[in-house]
Amino acid sequence: MRDRTIRVVLVALVLVFLQPTIPVESAANFTLVELGTLGGNYSEAIAVNDHVQVVGNSEMAGGEYHAFFWENGVMTDLGIPGHSSSAADINERGQVLLQELGHSFIWENGVMTDLGAFSAVDINDLGQVVGSQNSHAVLWDNGNITDLGTLGGPESWAIRINERSQVIGSRVTANREQHAFFWENGVMTDLGTFGGWYSAAWDLNNQGQVVGDTNTDNTGSEQHAFLWENGVMTDLGTFGGSGSWAYDINDRGQVIGGFFDTAGENHVFLWENGVMTQVDTTGRFQYSGAVDINDLGQVVGNTTKAYGPLESFVWQSGAITVLVHGYLRDINNQGTAAVGILTRENNHVNVAALWLAK
Repeated sequence: MRDRTIRVVLVALVLVFLQPTIPVESAANFTLVELGTLGGNYSEAIAVNDHVQVVGNSEMAGGEYHAFFWENGVMTDLGIPGHSSSAADINERGQVLLQELGHSFIWENGVMTDLGAFSAVDINDLGQVVGSQNSHAVLWDNGNITDLGTLGGPESWAIRINERSQVIGSRVTANREQHAFFWENGVMTDLGTFGGWYSAAWDLNNQGQVVGDTNTDNTGSEQHAFLWENGVMTDLGTFGGSGSWAYDINDRGQVIGGFFDTAGENHVFLWENGVMTQVDTTGRFQYSGAVDINDLGQVVGNTTKAYGPLESFVWQSGAITVLVHGYLRDINNQGTAAVGILTRENNHVNVAALWLAK
């Protein structure tokens, strides 16, 4: 249900050299639903929950962009006429987190609640929201905004909140280094680095496991993916190359990320129980990037040949299902629906799309 970019940060496509070793399954396993637009030529779906409620953003006829909520064939405009808005996420209660007019809002069943003047990026199923305000990470809960602090530095920002109200993000230290943090019950913990000046936390699961990346020395020449749990930061490795990064983890502790191999090419990995496995696809593609993993271990991503059209895929247990030209953003935990952007080849109009598993 989360947009793994964070959220509202957009996930960058990880370029991966592909080998013709993984079987391709039929796209007939999925039904494509074009969600349309709110009057303009572009729309994007960014998140879907297990009730197949979708949120995203659409261009209006007047050129501004509005957040939308889609359910059972009906797209609802969540914006204010004449102003732009942006959806960030949706939880399992159908609460939509969005930004508008410099404020964050929760939309639920037609009712818009103003959370205040801060930048919100994530919402959990309790309706708790995290983001940043006045250069500090904050937590919004039932009308109250809590400053999570900075541990003495000038700045911090929150990235994620799980169902245990644990929060992750990053902070700037007093000597201007960037460090990942973990916050729980009023206590902010600096996760440190592997010897350098930088670390960043990108996701956490409901067991309190955190993934991200950190550099290994102050030159910043090499970064490694990490898994942090109960005060211990574990190096996930690099496959012998010059760097790796982790950006998503499910409740089974499976991690997805990317790495540079010895030739300097980018690849996608799946890490589980101490084993890092390269996720390759078929020989029909040259580059690929994963953007999300659900609790079934299904990975969604996007792939292309050099200068070729973008296509989407779902990977599970070594098999890839190729969908259509477009860009996937999210898959729900039940594996029943994935969302993203569909490019119509004839007129190059990009529209929000939903893929339903049969």
